[in-house]
Amino acid sequence: MPIAESAFLAGEKLPARRDMAVLFVEMVDSTALLLTRQPEGVLGLIQAFMEIVVDVAVQQCGDVHDFEGNGAMLYFAGVREALPAAFNLRTALNARRRDLPELRRRGSRSMPARW
Repeated sequence: MPIAESAFLAGEKLPARRDMAVLFVEMVDSTALLLTRQPEGVLGLIQAFMEIVVDVAVQQCGDVHDFEGNGAMLYFAGVREALPAAFNLRTALNARRRDLPELRRRGSRSMPARW
């Protein structure tokens, strides 16, 4: 059981019913990346994505329930924690994308959201 989950359920008789917020985030066009990039480069991008998702989830007192393919499912105690996490994820992923030249369009300095 993940640390955040065990703390959230501390003292609860299991199974427990709780209200919570679920946030799903995924990489857009990851299949196209696989078709146009070397596998090592794609792996690096996925690892960067996962690192940011975990960091933001922990900062917002959330729990990364699962990474599945090119996405992640995060659990939060409520909307009060999930909503800032969603905005912080967008900000952090956009900032990282600007630092990764492989995510820029040819002939362009910026690129629409790809995470």
